[in-house]
Amino acid sequence: MAKKKESDAPADAAEAPAEKMTQREAVEKALAAGKESPADGVAYVKEEFDITLSNGAFSTIKSKIKNTADAPAKKRGRPAASANEPAAPKPAGKTPAAATNPAELAQAVKALVKQHGAEAIKQMVDVFVD
Repeated sequence: MAKKKESDAPADAAEAPAEKMTQREAVEKALAAGKESPADGVAYVKEEFDITLSNGAFSTIKSKIKNTADAPAKKRGRPAASANEPAAPKPAGKTPAAATNPAELAQAVKALVKQHGAEAIKQMVDVFVD
């Protein structure tokens, strides 16, 4: 690429082309200037920024601006487990009834105690006592 000659470059920043403004930015500026109605806002945007909008487009952009300003930022992903809620036991591949190893049975009982509480498990055992 060839370099531009100094005479081709603008003499000062006033002559340099300004960054192109988006419709959203123009509507934000119109709202900041107090132009809430679509008719006033469209006229303001056309006069100030030479951007043509329909009343419907102005209203849609205004609505999106208001909704994003009011809505709290949402975190993506699964919510973290609460400290008050017990963690759900993870399936180990075998159901407790199919476990033959006593250690696996004890782990299953431990998971039940963690999930439902020791008192509830004692009550469950009492059901089997004749």
